[in-house]
Amino acid sequence: MTLVDKIRAFRTIKNFSQDNLAQMLGISLTAYAKLERGETEMSFTRLEQIAKAMEVRVVDLLNFGEQGFFYMNNSINSS
Repeated sequence: MTLVDKIRAFRTIKNFSQDNLAQMLGISLTAYAKLERGETEMSFTRLEQIAKAMEVRVVDLLNFGEQGFFYMNNSINSS
């Protein structure tokens, strides 16, 4: 799962639209959509802003999906 996939998935879980996040970040919807599609390079500062807007730590956003995959595999293996 790429970083932009994680951001998109987490945004969806949090029930934010792209427009919501764009407004929170003070950028246009087009600029945000390009970030989420990976068409614009993601700076660490922008990643911090996105994490803050979604009320999550950067490390949790970076690891999003990875732990779920681990736990899912771990439960399957322990059955």
